Amino acid sequence: MIVYVESNFVLELALEQEESPAAESILQLAEGKKIDLAFPALALYEPHWKIEQRSKERQQLHESIRKQLREL
Repeated sequence: MIVYVESNFVLELALEQEESPAAESILQLAEGKKIDLAFPALALYEPHWKIEQRSKERQQLHESIRKQLREL
């Protein structure tokens, strides 16, 4: 059986979000050769982009806090 997954599947696993246990179960089925996973290339690009954006936002926040602390 082929199971098609999308970017949310990858994000759930990578960020250990609310539905990550279900995604992990699907991944275990694929590792056990009980199913085959299929996903579009965009399903990998979108999570990568989202994680990069979150990293940039955290860096900006960090710099803002450092600036505020220096001023204090």
